[in-house]
Order: sequence, then C-alpha cells, then structure tokens
Amino acid sequence: MKLVSSKDWDTWISIVRSKTVAYDIWDLIDPSNIVRPTHFANKPAKPEPILPPDGPDPVANGANQAAAIALYKVLKDEHKYELEGVKEQKASSTKIIDFMHDTVTKQN
Repeated sequence: MKLVSSKDWDTWISIVRSKTVAYDIWDLIDPSNIVRPTHFANKPAKPEPILPPDGPDPVANGANQAAAIALYKVLKDEHKYELEGVKEQKASSTKIIDFMHDTVTKQN
C-alpha cells in the first residue's frame, strides 16, 4: 500500500495506526492529537550508590550499608528496565519511519 494521493489516506493511516499501536507509540504521531508529547522517552539517569554515614555502632553501620546496597540493586534493576524501554521505543520508531519512507510516494 502506497500513499499516492489523499484518497489513499484512510487506508494508509489505518495501517500506520495498527503498527504504531502494536509498538505503543501511536500517541507520538497520532495526527488527531491536539497536544502531543514533546519528545520520545529519554535515557534514564544511572543510579548512584547511596552510602550511609558511619556512626558509632558498627552493627548499625553494617545494617545500613546492607540496606543501601539492596536499594542500589533495586534502583539498578529499574534503570535497566527503563533503558530497555527507551531502546525498544527507538527501534519501533525507526521501523515506522522506514515504513513511512517506503510507502509515501514523492510528488514531483
């Protein structure tokens, strides 16, 4: 299916919509949206280790450090998950852009 003229629009945009809904990016290009997201997902900030200050109690210090390490691991896992989402969105966007380039006929 090529978008050659305005009579092809409904069919073409329906194909684009089905592809972008499957990729979860329709809201980024939906021509009927008055307000659009201003950008794609940003690369999430990498978490930094949180080290608690040392206190006078070595047992409490060890527990605080263990809790800080556990929290850092959770934040690191969340970062990895968010980063994968950004990568997937970029890959999906590239596929849609390629589809659009391949299916829109240039007018002379």
